[in-house]
Amino acid sequence: MQYELVVRTTLLVIASVLGFPLLSAAVDRHQLTARDLYYSSVESPGEIDASRVPKEQQALAVRYAVLKRVGDDFVEVAPSARFHENDEIRLKVTSNRSCRLYVIQRGSTGNWSLLFPDPDINSGSNEIKGGEDHVIPGESGASFVFDGQPGEDRIFLLLTRTPVPELDEISQRKGSSSQSAGRSTISDEWIEHQRVQFQRDLIYTPAQDRNSDKAVYVANTAASADRRDRIVVDLRLVHN
Repeated sequence: MQYELVVRTTLLVIASVLGFPLLSAAVDRHQLTARDLYYSSVESPGEIDASRVPKEQQALAVRYAVLKRVGDDFVEVAPSARFHENDEIRLKVTSNRSCRLYVIQRGSTGNWSLLFPDPDINSGSNEIKGGEDHVIPGESGASFVFDGQPGEDRIFLLLTRTPVPELDEISQRKGSSSQSAGRSTISDEWIEHQRVQFQRDLIYTPAQDRNSDKAVYVANTAASADRRDRIVVDLRLVHN
């Protein structure tokens, strides 16, 4: 063991003196930002060479931004922007890998409710393809509009490679009857459990005003495969 350590150290010194690169072919995921990890394994051409990250190490990552109506168009703005009465927005979510998307909103009553999937959108399917933008709400021309009540709207995003049965059941019950309304809410405890389980493995790249990238990037860097298949995001939209 001691001999191997001496030999390895000697080789590293020689390589350094001769100017050889010291990096191995496999880049440590923890040396990359969430934005790097998103583009390094996106299922469409990206900005980072995918060969830098071995396939077995590729992280599930997401790019999300708020689209705000400006004139006749919707343009990306940072989620941290302040919004005002009658502002119209949409949410754009793009995963680097094909997965399932759940969007949960906390209403004025304090209860969490499922916005997406919805039986009236995309036939109730919440499967999204890697590298493809997904805009919510999905109907053509639809958007969310802020009212005149100042406050903070909270949205919880969950991306996962495997279905979440309890959320799928709620989606199937939506609109079925008024009697199911009480069973269609999601508890604070359930949301908090998702945070505790998965947020510790996440890294973030915030919106970068200097290069006009208004999106936020989030990547899961968990070492174990059973913890690598889910991303949770707390989104707070402030309006006055």
